This record gives sequence, C-alpha cells and structure tokens, in this order.
Amino acid sequence: RLEGDADRVLRSAMSKLFREEADVRELIKLKAIYELLESVTDRCEDVANHIEGIILENS
Repeated sequence: RLEGDADRVLRSAMSKLFREEADVRELIKLKAIYELLESVTDRCEDVANHIEGIILENS
C-alpha cells in the first residue's frame, strides 16, 4: 500500500515539476532525485516482502 502511495506522490510531483519548472538544469536534477526516491521505495517494498516471507516460513 505504501509503495502505491509513493507512486502516486511521484506522478504528482513529476507532473508539477514539468508544468512549473522553467530552469531545464533544475528540472533534470529534480527529475533524477525523484526517480532515485522511487527506486528506494521499490527496494523497501522488496525488503518488506522478503521479511514477510521469512516470517511466514519460520512461523
């Protein structure tokens, strides 16, 4: 659920960024940061899934 929330926030932020940011260099930097944050949330979801699997396997 949280990863889905993060995806929605990312889409909203990207949309706002491309609508409102006039400085191309700033746009490129912020876009890269947003994409890294998305990658982090995806990895966190992967870790949570692994932990859940370990807990279920050992219970």
